[in-house]
Amino acid sequence: SYKPYFTWASTSLVGVSAGGCTWILTLKRQVNVQTKDLDQTNASLISTYEAIADGVVAVNLDGLVIAVNSGFQTMTGLQYRIGEKHSLEADLKSLGSYVSTPDEYSATLDRLTESPDCRGSIEFEITHPQARHVQLNIAPVVSESTNRVFAKLFVFRDLTKEKKLQADLTHAHKLEAVGQTVSSVAHEFNNMLTAV
Repeated sequence: SYKPYFTWASTSLVGVSAGGCTWILTLKRQVNVQTKDLDQTNASLISTYEAIADGVVAVNLDGLVIAVNSGFQTMTGLQYRIGEKHSLEADLKSLGSYVSTPDEYSATLDRLTESPDCRGSIEFEITHPQARHVQLNIAPVVSESTNRVFAKLFVFRDLTKEKKLQADLTHAHKLEAVGQTVSSVAHEFNNMLTAV
């Protein structure tokens, strides 16, 4: 008759010598220490991940969310949770209705999501949930053991402040050019008045 593994393992330990029990207890302690170390590392990684200002989400090839931070939810308005299944590409296409250049956005997004190993970026201006300039970077996530793509990483960077600073700098350069032109005209006018 069939006996489950745990029954066989527990009954076979009865005849194990004291040295064997010591080995098992030592192994159990090592496993507990390594588990605790992994838990601490995992907690540190999660804290670091949440501290990133960029919106980050990783989705496996079946659409299962394997990582997401609060920046992603803030930037896109999409409420994803780890372990949920979503069609991120479809959700990103639906964001196209809030983009200032929807046709260009849609075409570039199609190109970047057509296959699992595509990578690239797209910049766009989104008007919802909050007006902002966004850069979306998409990259494949490759397993070290199999050397195959198992997920896609989507990183949303808010460029709103950068774009505003660039616009302000451009405006300042224009004002400087106008000031130099006015100064030059005033100097020439002054020369003519001096001659008169």
